Amino acid sequence: MLKSRILRIVFATTLAFAMFMLPACSSAENASNDQAQTEESAEQNQGDMNVHVIIDTYAVDAAVMFDDNESLPADATAYDALIATGLDVASAESPYGGEYVTSIGGLSEKQYGDMSGWTYTVNGEYVATSANETVLHDGDTLTWSYYTGE
Repeated sequence: MLKSRILRIVFATTLAFAMFMLPACSSAENASNDQAQTEESAEQNQGDMNVHVIIDTYAVDAAVMFDDNESLPADATAYDALIATGLDVASAESPYGGEYVTSIGGLSEKQYGDMSGWTYTVNGEYVATSANETVLHDGDTLTWSYYTGE
């Protein structure tokens, strides 16, 4: 009988704990999730998309290197993403239309021969349009590479 009474008390205590404490834990978890979503939204509002930008100069073992994510507006181009890196960029209007990038971080076209210069890919694919005409999308990887023509 005493054993039965103890079991009922333990059961009632466990039930009371479950009814009153677990919802409170759930509310705290929900508040934590809401805070994480708010922080994520604030981060996303700084730019409408994130683009991974890489500047590759391995071909000439130069010091201009960059590998980071940039937060950009939804209609940003490959040229906008390059400018967002904060590196010095020089460009000229191409005779075919659009901007032609002639220098990034002081590393200029023809600095390593007549065929050397900058090219870019989006998600590993070469693009046949000017950088200021290539619209990027959230999650894209933009890679600017210096080539020597060899």
